[in-house]
Amino acid sequence: MSDNAKAGELNEADDSPLYADPNTPIVYVEAIANLAHGKHVAKFYLGRFDPSISGVGDSQFNASIQIVMPIDALVNFLHFSKTLSKA
Repeated sequence: MSDNAKAGELNEADDSPLYADPNTPIVYVEAIANLAHGKHVAKFYLGRFDPSISGVGDSQFNASIQIVMPIDALVNFLHFSKTLSKA
């Protein structure tokens, strides 16, 4: 990348690979636990089933992350997901 290039900007002359930041957090989820919306934003929780660490008892559903996003972004995401499911 040249000294004049800004972070995240691709340089057409440079054919070296570009990777995501290795510090990007990864969260494993299995379900959308809740969805609430207002006039301009949507809020939902993603969750997963965690097994008992002791090995005794059933798995327990736990919310693992809350996402708040503009309604337009949620609509775009849902359209994207629908497109992926048809592939």
